[in-house]
Amino acid sequence: MDNRTRNVHNVISSRNHSKITSHRPFHKRNRTRNNNNLIKIYPNKNLHNTGVNAFSQNNPSHVPKVMVTNVRSLVPKLDEVQEFLIRNDFNFAFITETCLKESIAESIINIPGYTVFRTDRKNDDHGGVCAYIRTEKCNYRRMDELNCCENHEILWLYLRPDRLPRGFSCIISGLVYHPPSGNASLICDHLTICSTHSQWPNPNTPTVVY
Repeated sequence: MDNRTRNVHNVISSRNHSKITSHRPFHKRNRTRNNNNLIKIYPNKNLHNTGVNAFSQNNPSHVPKVMVTNVRSLVPKLDEVQEFLIRNDFNFAFITETCLKESIAESIINIPGYTVFRTDRKNDDHGGVCAYIRTEKCNYRRMDELNCCENHEILWLYLRPDRLPRGFSCIISGLVYHPPSGNASLICDHLTICSTHSQWPNPNTPTVVY
């Protein structure tokens, strides 16, 4: 054996060479925040007992303020509804189980500054829906073309407030009261068809069902 290789020692390693990976230098990304992507979240104490949302004061998003409630008979609670609606400056109010009937004139349930739309139940004094739309700076109309029959307690409205989030020209709103004894499959099919039909003349318009 050559003298040059006689003193070379064999080294046996127990490492699993199949798991050895190349060590590449790790470059830490310098992440910075973009304040334009952040919004301020205010605690509830800043919003309590104020007519205008503190968030909308500093970051106007032009999203309408909406009230949705089940009153279980509107007429005896009208004063309470009116006070809450005006004090909180809602743009729209959607109410179910109004228990209104044809003998109750709209003058009885009018609220100053708002236009009322209603759909009463025909066969008894229960159920029914209605909507209050703030008259100022809003175009609106009832979309009776979306109602297929009188069996569904549904009110469809076209709403176009003076200001909306960018990209939206109007809102299609559907107010539904589905009694426990109703046919869930029929009402779901009706809502699907109406939502599709409402998009034909108003593409890329949000359809909101309450």
